[in-house]
Amino acid sequence: MDLLLLQEVSTPPCPGGVTMMDIPSTINAQVGTSVKSPFSIQFSAGSVNHETLMKNKNCNFSELSVTNLPAGLTLNSTTGAINGAPTAISAATTVTFSAKLKANNSTPITFTKTTTVTVFAAGSLTCNTAGAALGCNNAALPYSCPNSNFCYSTYSSCKAASECGY
Repeated sequence: MDLLLLQEVSTPPCPGGVTMMDIPSTINAQVGTSVKSPFSIQFSAGSVNHETLMKNKNCNFSELSVTNLPAGLTLNSTTGAINGAPTAISAATTVTFSAKLKANNSTPITFTKTTTVTVFAAGSLTCNTAGAALGCNNAALPYSCPNSNFCYSTYSSCKAASECGY
């Protein structure tokens, strides 16, 4: 019993200034490809990271939810992670992330963020030098993706382009 009391006493209070981290305003995904961070519910408080906050019992996060998530994607309501790969093409759709925080038994605070998600056909966002946009035969600009009309000098600049990145 004493050990249990010590364990509860040693749990630090939930830090002040907890925020839901920003999510890009638009996210492109493609059928059959797993989504990548920052497409998830993530929190921070100064130098305190998401994992530490989620483990802190005094932070008491609840009701982590996502609305309008594309088919094939699921929310882990314990960690806030989005898992899976889209299974169907979809036009731009507003996706809303929300969660509640009851820090140190105070009044609950609700966090909400939105993003617009578009799901493209498999391979549409894949940067490469084959099947590139018309005119990308230039050795200085060899990269493109089937979803783009532009040519890029590096693989990373191709992936960074909104029409090719995901």
